[in-house]
Amino acid sequence: MAFENLQDRQFVPEELIAQLKDYDTMKSHLIMDLVGKETNSDKLPSVAHTDMEDMAVTYRFLITRTEEGQGTIQVTKDMLDSYGITVEQLHQDALEYSEKNSPFSIVNMNELMYEMSGGMFGGPDEPLSPMYVATNDIRLRGAGVIAYPDFMEQATEKLGGSFFILPSSVHEVILVSDSIEMRASELKEMVTQINDSEVSPEERLTDNVYHYDAEARVFEKASQYEQRMEKSQERKSILDELGNKKQECLSKPAKEHSPIKRDAEER
Repeated sequence: MAFENLQDRQFVPEELIAQLKDYDTMKSHLIMDLVGKETNSDKLPSVAHTDMEDMAVTYRFLITRTEEGQGTIQVTKDMLDSYGITVEQLHQDALEYSEKNSPFSIVNMNELMYEMSGGMFGGPDEPLSPMYVATNDIRLRGAGVIAYPDFMEQATEKLGGSFFILPSSVHEVILVSDSIEMRASELKEMVTQINDSEVSPEERLTDNVYHYDAEARVFEKASQYEQRMEKSQERKSILDELGNKKQECLSKPAKEHSPIKRDAEER
């Protein structure tokens, strides 16, 4: 059992520990956690998880919360075997209960800086930042909120369209509208630099940047999104060129038959 940020197990209700073997009771305590696959390659084989590109959604039972943090129990594959359920069933139940147990928030970076600095930076009179921070209500291991059922739709509404997702750490992600004039490679370089200088290895998600296409409802690596858009533009250019050629052909007058050929046909 893993208890995060809690030094004293007196916070854990004994009756809940006794109920741990009953999945029907415990499933209402599910929350989702997002981790990097590479940095957790030694742990994931024994942990119940669902791949999300080069990250993985893992699952925990939320036992208790205090001002010091939260107490959770990691759901392992052995536990699934004892419950007699699949990872797919666990994931569906987690989708139902995670947002109730650990609600998400999407806050503009300017507002967050104002709050965290005690009013020294940012504020209501300052223009909104192009960046938004997405996490859970206690801002602890909140990156998993991007897997919530209605997260992408609400984020789309907040940012006014499609957006990039920068994996800041296991605690939060940063959302940026894709209207910014930056390529995926530039955003990835920025994330890599921050990871190397400011994020501890155990809290690192990935160096990759992701994109959510609000129109197509597609979550993918930002590099794959750019490739998809480039191919789409190439197809559009080819179709436009074919259309122009067709229009040119239709606009030309029909050729008249040669009198010599007509006479030859009559003969």
